[in-house]
Amino acid sequence: MTITVRMDADTERLLRRLAREKRRSRSEIVREAVQTLAQKEGGHRKARGPYNAILPFIGIADSDGRNLSEDAHAKFRQVLLRKKQNAKNTR
Repeated sequence: MTITVRMDADTERLLRRLAREKRRSRSEIVREAVQTLAQKEGGHRKARGPYNAILPFIGIADSDGRNLSEDAHAKFRQVLLRKKQNAKNTR
């Protein structure tokens, strides 16, 4: 596929310099730049899914040093014991 891209003079000089330094065509440099940007932005649209959609937010919560991952079984056991004690007290 052929496309035409308009760019300012500075960007064109940069593209020519990169192509010369890397000994690659300008088209190869542009393709690589587009692929790099796509990876940086989260990959190709096909790779998006629920997990990838929330990936930027995973692991960013701060608990201020508190241990919020408690043993659910122990916590549930305590609730049941309190209910049992309350039932005994109301008899």
